[in-house]
Parts: sequence; C-alpha cells; structure tokens
Amino acid sequence: MAWSIPKFSKSDVDKAGAALLADQVTDEDFQIVDNWRSSHNYPLNFFQNDLRRQARAFDANCIVAQRIKRLSSITDKLRRFKTTRLSQMQDIGGCRAVLKDIQQVYWLAEKYRTGDLKTALVAEKDYRELPKTRFFGFSR
Repeated sequence: MAWSIPKFSKSDVDKAGAALLADQVTDEDFQIVDNWRSSHNYPLNFFQNDLRRQARAFDANCIVAQRIKRLSSITDKLRRFKTTRLSQMQDIGGCRAVLKDIQQVYWLAEKYRTGDLKTALVAEKDYRELPKTRFFGFSR
C-alpha cells in the first residue's frame, strides 16, 4: 500500500481550511484538505498497530479501532474553535482500545505514560473524570 505524504505547505492547508470555513471551497481546496487528511493514515496505522499489540497483553479480546476525521467534522471543529488552523488540528486521526474493564485501561495508559515504547503518551483526557458535554450531538 502506498501511503500519502503531505504535498502542500501548511499555509496552503490553512488557506484551504479557511475556504472550508467560508463555504468558498474550490476543487483545489478539496484536494489539499483530502491530501492533508490522508497523509495522517500512515502514522495513525503505525500507532494503531502498536496499541493493538499492547492492549492484547491485557485483554486478548480487546477491540481496537481507528478513524480519520470526516470533512464535515473538520469543518464543524473549525467553526467551533475560530482561532484553530487546519494545520494545527490535533485530532485529524484517532484510535481507541476497548478493554474488558477499566483497570486494564488504566494499566495500558500507564504503560504508555512510563514505558519505553516506540510511541509515547503525550497528553490524555480521562472522560470518566471529566465527561464530554456533548455526545452524539446531544447534551448530557
């Protein structure tokens, strides 16, 4: 499989993001945003493979999933956070591990926090302690 690499400068990515925000997107803007999104597939896949390997040490039946943020979600986030530029968006790609109990989740996070793994835990949010206020478009 051939992986996409970024073909455009970050300033081009930011201009395309601004065009999304202004509903003035050209075909070139779509190409730039699509390339930016797809260039996140390789690092995301690399991390997802590592996460799956690490999670299976705690739960052989774990579920590991990954996703690239949809264009509509990117646009919505740019609208919500007016000062965010597309090239700075931290969650273009994401993955998660679902384990059979919460203690395993904490052990896995600790492994990334303190271990000498190829990937490192840079930031974390414990949604059990600080739940999101929005869930599937509904407020809690």
